[in-house]
Amino acid sequence: MANTLTSSVAVFEDPGHVGSYWQLAHRRENSSVDITTTGTTIAAEETSTLRIIGDWDLYTYGIWTTTLYLEKKDAAGAWEVVRSWKSNDDRNVIANGTESEETEFRLRIIAGSADLASGGYYPRFILEAADSKIFGLVKINSVTSSTVADVTIVNPVQSTDATTLWTEGAFSAAKGFPRTVTGYGGRAWYAGTSAVGNGLWGSVSNDYNNFRRSTLDDSSLAFAPSAQERNEANWLASQGETLIMGTSGEEWTIHGDGKPITPTNFQIERQSKFGSAYLPAQLVDESIVFTQRGNRKMRRIAARSDADSWSAPDLTVLAEHVTVSGIIQTAFASNPHSILWCVTADGRLLGMTYETEQNVFGWHVHNTDGLIESVAVIYGGEVDEVWLTVLRSGRRTVERLDSAAFGRVFDAPEALIYVDGAKTYDSGSPVTSVTGLDHFDGKSVSILADGADYGLQTVVSGTVTISPAATKIIVGLPFTSELQPMPIDVPLEDGSSQHRRWRISRVGLYLHDSLGGEIADAPDHDFEPLVFRDGVDNIEDAPPLFTGHKDVSIQSSTRDEVEVIVRTAGPYPLNIGALTVKGDIYGE
Repeated sequence: MANTLTSSVAVFEDPGHVGSYWQLAHRRENSSVDITTTGTTIAAEETSTLRIIGDWDLYTYGIWTTTLYLEKKDAAGAWEVVRSWKSNDDRNVIANGTESEETEFRLRIIAGSADLASGGYYPRFILEAADSKIFGLVKINSVTSSTVADVTIVNPVQSTDATTLWTEGAFSAAKGFPRTVTGYGGRAWYAGTSAVGNGLWGSVSNDYNNFRRSTLDDSSLAFAPSAQERNEANWLASQGETLIMGTSGEEWTIHGDGKPITPTNFQIERQSKFGSAYLPAQLVDESIVFTQRGNRKMRRIAARSDADSWSAPDLTVLAEHVTVSGIIQTAFASNPHSILWCVTADGRLLGMTYETEQNVFGWHVHNTDGLIESVAVIYGGEVDEVWLTVLRSGRRTVERLDSAAFGRVFDAPEALIYVDGAKTYDSGSPVTSVTGLDHFDGKSVSILADGADYGLQTVVSGTVTISPAATKIIVGLPFTSELQPMPIDVPLEDGSSQHRRWRISRVGLYLHDSLGGEIADAPDHDFEPLVFRDGVDNIEDAPPLFTGHKDVSIQSSTRDEVEVIVRTAGPYPLNIGALTVKGDIYGE
């Protein structure tokens, strides 16, 4: 039913307030209902309706013989008995309760009698509501003028009289809508609107769509930290007993004092002043990781073990160059490896392998032909699946990292995918051509056929031709993976090896399920292939994956430091567990 809401001042905006909610409150005309008898005979009687939210109390007086019922109205509008009390001139009743939802109550008695000789006064039965106000809720359908709006009544109001007890809904086109949301402590939490940039709103406990205010501990609540700057909330996250909010200028923790957060029990504390980008924070293992304002740094926020304060160390301090274009999206995979995946503004995919218990974090860059636009993690059956959207030559594709390769399952090397944008063909019989490669037209692709590297070939009209014929074929864009250790410092009898000349003659590698690759003593030097095939291998078959130690002699020159580099661009895994160098050091 449509109604008219009128304001004494200009407050309504069109169209900003269309669809907004407004809470109206009126002081109760009556905060109680009662039945008072007038003689020795008690007639069957019932009270009028009393709307209650919050605490209520029930009292009886006198000496009476009857049955008293406390009833409430159900969703269908029928009265149901909540409790009943029976007396035979031998009792009085004191009862109370709490209602988290507004409910209509009444008292009812059946016919009985009263003993005035013993009691001296007539029996009475009273039900009282503790809250002195009744709240109604309306939704604006249209705005007629700045003082008049057409509304629908959502929850009945006490009366149509004017009231100064009103509240405008926090979320609307006029006030703005929340920038971030999370769940914590059995409530839905929202933060940040255009009107209150760092405001926080929590739902009724265990009722995520209900934001009704009351005097109860499980009532909805709204507050904002007393900040020195007006910063916008950019993310919310929960960790243990704490709700954490990142704003564009600060990081805050919100928690209760020894018990859950309520409208009267909460503490907001500023923990750091790094500021956050407008990106969701990620729970990485046991830590909350967020992107700092400017999008170039990742920080981990966690409570210190030896103090009440929190810390937020920089996780990009050793790899600032990889995030220079800015991080625009993140996703976290924890199985089988804890990796925080990031997409940068220049279309690259970054990964940060993070082991909290070992305090180890290492960044790796994944380049491809084209631009990475987005990353997402989906929980798979055996490993977390990393999905990407990629833009190549005007064509957008949805791709994912190979689950077997990502999970390091190497028992079927002919099916492992170590190329980008790959298409797999298993025709059941040998073929000499592969079609359906239109998305690779004009590009040089790498081909793995029945486990053998068939080299590079250019796709023409969506087709490549191979020889000899093969049954299981993987075609995709090659990429180069490189490993180069940090500069080495060796203690010598006469001091450090720094600022001396090096000449590396041999490199020791420990490899696990690997094949292919090449090595050089420096990036600008000639690369030499790593040899895996030996005299017992059948020349017509692909060599098996290799696990073990490999000692490699390399051509080298005298250099200012160790710059050994290992790389691979083939369609095989190259898993390096250790790298050692042998050589000579010259100079003083």
